[in-house]
Amino acid sequence: MTPAQFYVDFSDLASWIAAADLHQAQQETGCAVIWRAVAPLASPEMVQRGDPAWSQVRWERLDEQRRRRAEALGLLGELPAEGDATRRARALVNAAPEAERPALTLALFESLALGKTPPEPPAQAEPSPPPEVFALPAFLDGARALCGEAGLRLAAATLGGRTYAPSPPVAPTGEVIEVFHDIASPFAYLAVEVLPGLAAAHGLRIHWRPILLGALFRAIGNPLVPVFAMPPGQQASMFTGLTEWAAYWGVPFTFPACFPVRSVLPMRVSFVAPEANLPLYRALWARGEDVGQPEVVAAVLRAEGLDADAILRAAEARNVKDIIRYNTDDAQARGVCGVPTLIRADGARWWGQDLLREGLR
Repeated sequence: MTPAQFYVDFSDLASWIAAADLHQAQQETGCAVIWRAVAPLASPEMVQRGDPAWSQVRWERLDEQRRRRAEALGLLGELPAEGDATRRARALVNAAPEAERPALTLALFESLALGKTPPEPPAQAEPSPPPEVFALPAFLDGARALCGEAGLRLAAATLGGRTYAPSPPVAPTGEVIEVFHDIASPFAYLAVEVLPGLAAAHGLRIHWRPILLGALFRAIGNPLVPVFAMPPGQQASMFTGLTEWAAYWGVPFTFPACFPVRSVLPMRVSFVAPEANLPLYRALWARGEDVGQPEVVAAVLRAEGLDADAILRAAEARNVKDIIRYNTDDAQARGVCGVPTLIRADGARWWGQDLLREGLR
């Protein structure tokens, strides 16, 4: 069986972070991975098409998280733009024995960040990633292609077939974390499933803040259903990632035929009856039920032993509508670009279910 392959770009901070994560995962699992250094890819149209201002905000949020993660890992300094130094680093890695490449790659990243130019290596042909790689860093294991920094977080987490091992709760610290969420997002579903246990393991309490993701997206210029605006390769990678993350966390998952779902009512109900939040998410993302329909919401509430009629009446109150609207406006004002977004007491933002653990440390 051919070992998995890992492709990195020496001018890319996300590749450096992925290399550190994957190297640690290899040390923990003993799994073989062939490392290859490649030139930056031509910028593919892999990001959801939308207003340029949205794209700028999105990349600012991603860069903010990337730099925070790099600092936590001790990856300090600025990597150079593509040029002679990165070309030399690539050649050195690709000429090295496979077993030596991980440590050499990390050493070269550190050297480049300190402004040093590697020695001139012998001339050789430079490898190119296969066609299924649409973004770097990338991890290929047979027909499985995980691209971009989110894909590599999944690759490192699941290397060797690993799954999530929960930690026991600890004494409360008193800190409350805010979590903006909307049932319209499958990523928010994964967070709703696993975040309570993760937070308890760090002594944190959660303040769930339901929003209307469609209204937020309209306000910031994002496509209302981002997955429909993705190129095919990115779309396939997202669906693969959702399925594999659900398996990693150990939660049921199905992509519902009713997607996209109207989330106004379930988000109001989530505020009125917080105990119904997880059951509603599971109805949609584990069983494929259309929770945008009042009769479906009522059935979920009754199955939980709740007073469906009273809750649905309360969900139509003006103050409830105003609170959901306020949460959405507040999310925009505080730089939220998607869900789930976790905000710590010190204001640090973490966006994406794959970064929940980093956001709680």
